[in-house]
Amino acid sequence: MNIFPFVNTANYATQFWISARYLEAVSLFLSPFFIKRKLKLIPTYLGYFLYFIASLLSIFYFKNFPACYIEGFGLTTFKIASEYIISLILLLAIYNHWKNKDYFYPYVLKLLIFSIVSTIISEMFFTLYVDVYGMMNAMGHIFKLISFYLIYMSIVETSLRSPYRTIFYEFLKESKSFKDYIEYAGIMFLILDTKGNIILINKRGEEILGYKREEIIGRNWFENFVPEEIRDELRKYFEFLIRNNAFEQEDKFKENPVKTRDGIKIIRWYNTILRDEKGKIVGVISSGEDITEKKKEEDFLKYLASVDPLTGVYNKRVGFEIFQKEMGLSLVRNSPLAVVFVDIDDLKKVNDNFGHNEGDVYIKIITEAIKKNIRKTDTLFRFGGDEFVLILPHCDRETAERIIEKILVNLKKLREELNKPYEFSFSYGIAVFYPKEGKSIDDLVREADMKMYEMKKTKNKEGE
Repeated sequence: MNIFPFVNTANYATQFWISARYLEAVSLFLSPFFIKRKLKLIPTYLGYFLYFIASLLSIFYFKNFPACYIEGFGLTTFKIASEYIISLILLLAIYNHWKNKDYFYPYVLKLLIFSIVSTIISEMFFTLYVDVYGMMNAMGHIFKLISFYLIYMSIVETSLRSPYRTIFYEFLKESKSFKDYIEYAGIMFLILDTKGNIILINKRGEEILGYKREEIIGRNWFENFVPEEIRDELRKYFEFLIRNNAFEQEDKFKENPVKTRDGIKIIRWYNTILRDEKGKIVGVISSGEDITEKKKEEDFLKYLASVDPLTGVYNKRVGFEIFQKEMGLSLVRNSPLAVVFVDIDDLKKVNDNFGHNEGDVYIKIITEAIKKNIRKTDTLFRFGGDEFVLILPHCDRETAERIIEKILVNLKKLREELNKPYEFSFSYGIAVFYPKEGKSIDDLVREADMKMYEMKKTKNKEGE
């Protein structure tokens, strides 16, 4: 390999290889025994250094290290036997790691075991080659590179670049009762590091999100489970709380939508910071309750409390709240606001002649026709009985008249389609709020009501 100028045979490189593989296999086999013991660094470094010096002396100076490769012949029996012995030690190392799996973070353990398996495959290829430049030798080196990469991922990438993951895992292992509580709690438990990466999730969390634990751990919470429209806002809020140590001052209960496999769910969170032994913030533990159904029930109850049950339009209380808000906006915009007082014609006659059920149908026909022919910014609410109020923002009297005329035309067509034995009509009065006039809500309703009665009287006289 041109490292040592006096070397002209592949035997030396093969001897170094076997020496290094013995050291690696024994180290992997013994490493789990030091999980509960504090490793003394200086004696450890010294031991590895002395082994290296002993290998150099044995191969180059004393020349008593068994030959591993003979030019023109290939691998020696010692080399082949050593590969099998090393593979056996590595199999025992896998068993040793698996037996102590409770002390390893699952992802790290998986990488270590795959690395050892890759090394065993590598050793098997190294028992088969004759030519140091042959295919079997090349395949052995490829699997050895895979093994080193997996070792890198488990030690460097996971333990150095994502240290909080192993810190949290160790913390939970030290407190088995706490771990069991989290795992089988009826609410979702989630641990995030300071960058928002998911370190731990319990069984209930898997159920809520609809994914297996392996699909969740290590992913960024905000990128994968927060809806896009609120993602930046929540991430900035999280970073602010971490940066300013502000979790204690904030309201710990938060509600927000979460992306799951089954769609959006609403989760109510309780957040607590996690600190290391020096008091530094290392992450957040959050317990979450799925309140999706509860929110639906609350929203439905709010809906029932805000609408008229027969027609589905707003009731009087909510209608006047919207009326007040629209008047305020009208003042700000300096734009007119039209108010239309509607009274359904001949409802009493329909009730008397066809029954109250048909009277309810008549009311719903009128309100549906109004809703279909007004703008999205307009509001219809039930004032009481057969009376309704229509609020039309950015609307003067002429525009309001055109809207009402459109509704009446559509009602006439609808009556012909449904072939009902009575007319579809209503009387109405229009009042317009202009910001400079300073009228109140009561003034507007009273004015529109009076004009509606004037129309109704005119209709009654014509009917006579």
